[in-house]
Amino acid sequence: MTAPAPPAVGGGTPVGRPAHPADRATDVGYRQLWAADPGAWRAAGSAWCGLSEPVARRAGELAADAAVLRAGWSGGAADAAGARLAALRTELMTVRPALVEADQVLAEFAGRLGVARARLAAAVTHAGAAGLRVDRQGRVTADPARAPATARSGAVVAEAGAAIRAALELAGAADPRSSAPGC
Repeated sequence: MTAPAPPAVGGGTPVGRPAHPADRATDVGYRQLWAADPGAWRAAGSAWCGLSEPVARRAGELAADAAVLRAGWSGGAADAAGARLAALRTELMTVRPALVEADQVLAEFAGRLGVARARLAAAVTHAGAAGLRVDRQGRVTADPARAPATARSGAVVAEAGAAIRAALELAGAADPRSSAPGC
């Protein structure tokens, strides 16, 4: 499944502009941020957390099964089976905090991603309202047919580009923070 293309505002890609190696990183980040779905990250976290109850239920079933075995089975094999069931139960119970933590990390990442997407959308909307063009790679140029003279200045274009880059940097910072231990 492919994500929708990011919006082009005010006329699209400037014609005749050569590709610059630095544009590749911006292109990927801009497209990735437009395609990002914070709700999907939240749903993934909820799915991990949702496994917590079935895991707890299975651990309880193992404890009940062990009690039944102890009542009707004795000897070395019974002791070994009881120890193995106890170890399995312990393993199941130790995974529960990780499931909850996965939910928390993914929800936090989704929140940061949502903020970055909102800032990107606001920057693109603001640029369009000022008569600037934002192409599908996130590059900003003045649209001579639409922009007032003040918007044609390099400072206005640079300001709009900086707002887009700031949103991309915010999104870029969200990923390492979410993958850091103990975030």
